[in-house]
Amino acid sequence: MKKILLFTSHDLNARDYGSVLRVRNIAKMLARHGEVRVILGSRFDDVLQNASPSQAGFELAGKVKFSADWYTIPGRIRASLKSDFMDLENYQAWPNDREKLKTMMADHDLNWVHGLETANAFGIWQWPNSVLDVDDIPSSVYQLRLSQPGRFTEKLSNWRKMILWRRNEKRLRQRFDAICVCSAPDREKLDGENAFILPNGFESPEKLPARHPVTPPQIGFVGTFIYWANCEGVQWFVQKVWPRLRQRLPNVRLRLAGERGENLFRGPNIEALGWVKDMEAEMANWSLTIVPVLAGGGTRIKILEAFSRKCPAVSTSIGCYGHDIQNERELLIADNPEDFAESCLRILENPAEGARLAEDAWAKFQKQWTWEAQAGCIAEIVAKVCRTPAEANDTNTLSTWKLVPKALST
Repeated sequence: MKKILLFTSHDLNARDYGSVLRVRNIAKMLARHGEVRVILGSRFDDVLQNASPSQAGFELAGKVKFSADWYTIPGRIRASLKSDFMDLENYQAWPNDREKLKTMMADHDLNWVHGLETANAFGIWQWPNSVLDVDDIPSSVYQLRLSQPGRFTEKLSNWRKMILWRRNEKRLRQRFDAICVCSAPDREKLDGENAFILPNGFESPEKLPARHPVTPPQIGFVGTFIYWANCEGVQWFVQKVWPRLRQRLPNVRLRLAGERGENLFRGPNIEALGWVKDMEAEMANWSLTIVPVLAGGGTRIKILEAFSRKCPAVSTSIGCYGHDIQNERELLIADNPEDFAESCLRILENPAEGARLAEDAWAKFQKQWTWEAQAGCIAEIVAKVCRTPAEANDTNTLSTWKLVPKALST
């Protein structure tokens, strides 16, 4: 049985949101190939203190605190000029923790790391027998932030981070044996010959989703408001789209489901619910789901959640980025307030149109976006990274790139 270490910055017992769902389900898939143990690294004391020894059923093998590195301004500038500079977000593991991790990694057949920011925060440049799961490409996140309104100093900082992350991302092949991304466009951005597409997924419901949209109609959003991109996207919708909808349908209601959203949004017919335990029952009442995301990285699991519950969806282009979907086939896509409002009204005023979109989305979800559908890809990645040295030198095996373990350095 293989020994697998899973490195993450997310408590796997936390309330459901995109990254937690991805890591949790990948852990379940990896458990088919060996014994999975979890290493949790975070800069937040409460995350480490509250973490249970059983992480979604897997052993918590270690906790690592990321602490701020207090460079002087000239010192940080000098350090950032080095091509192997990793402290891009100003927090790192302590050296003694890195040495312990290196010892542990050498004793495992597979080291799976979720997130490039997390990998860099551990302060390890070269990872043996490793897979890096990049669900968000950092440089893309900062590039999108540059396109948003902001002060000059904020834009300058975002531009600098984008450049540094791009340089870091170009060297991933030297550091990891395999790289996972969520979509084909992200694979092209990283330009990695050892990069796999491992799409986001969502759990398939045990029974066919039952829908009973209520009157007056409800529009819903689901997503944690700990994440800045969700806050900005919903704020855009509330300020620029919601008044247009209420002008045509005065009784329509907006339901916002997500942790820490209770006090963020107020207005006519707006109900901020906070975290909702039973999203299946809540979403069954909605006439449509909105994904008004304007920035961020990776692919949105909230799109797949709507598809899995047969709920019609309206999204921005960024909100549905990376998914193999088309406007007017599985959902409606709009990027300015006028078009977004008209797309919502199109479904609200013609429920049959929404039902058609939802059925097409459901059919594709069943084929491509359940986590079970990703089992084969994960099995292929594990097989390639965990090959013996003899297999690694065999040109007839699945991969053409060598996977001989490398020496670790900081």
